Amino acid sequence: MIRVRTFIGICFILVSIYFYLLALMHMFPLYFAGPLLFFSILFTLKPLSNRKRFKGFKGFNGRA
Repeated sequence: MIRVRTFIGICFILVSIYFYLLALMHMFPLYFAGPLLFFSILFTLKPLSNRKRFKGFKGFNGRA
């Protein structure tokens, strides 16, 4: 599942870079292209940085 999401994210990044380049040439609004690129990078990198974390012992009440 993470491979599919990463592949979709990379495709989304490429599309948003295209729109960002169009925005730099004043052919597309920059205030749409900038956040689009930011959220596409965020969408791609968020599941890759998610790892299993220690959440404590279950049933541990603080006594030794």
